[in-house]
Amino acid sequence: MSTVKEMKTVTAATTTQDVHPLDQLSADEMMHVAAIVRQAQSDMDFVFNTITLKEPRKDVMLSYLGWDTSKPRVELVEREALVVSLEKKTMKCFEGIVSLTEGRLKTWNYIPDVQPILTMDEMFEVEELVLKSDLVREECLGLGITDMSSVFADPWAIARHVSHPGREKRMMQALMYMRTCEDDNQYAHPLDFVPII
Repeated sequence: MSTVKEMKTVTAATTTQDVHPLDQLSADEMMHVAAIVRQAQSDMDFVFNTITLKEPRKDVMLSYLGWDTSKPRVELVEREALVVSLEKKTMKCFEGIVSLTEGRLKTWNYIPDVQPILTMDEMFEVEELVLKSDLVREECLGLGITDMSSVFADPWAIARHVSHPGREKRMMQALMYMRTCEDDNQYAHPLDFVPII
């Protein structure tokens, strides 16, 4: 007897597809999740930091796979997504659970004193800001670097204690590197200063 059973789920394109309960969300499912959240929270302006599968509980999976025979077997496992987002205006972090099976937002909670992961857009924006900064250019000049096209900034999140002033702000640091030629490895040449944005 096979332990892998397929289930049906509705995607954003309103088609059905066979997926295992532990399969990661498809691109269509992620778009559907985003649409459900935007509709349910239409008064908020936010960016999605994470949309990922919310794995079913272990007892549900054991029953679904036929490994727990003490109760009736679970035939359909609810497909859910975990959403982490950042409200743009307030920089507040929210977490939600979306049921793809039911097509609705089940929970939506403000999570105080945390910062979600960086998005690619934020990382590109930080790198651009850092490389255009007069302070960074002065630091580079002090190191003998005149060609800013050879300088690179890797944005990283900053961990802060909850009592730190300004913890509600989105702060990042940029680890600085340079290349000595086009084919060089920038990580072989770290610079000795770290801008904070």
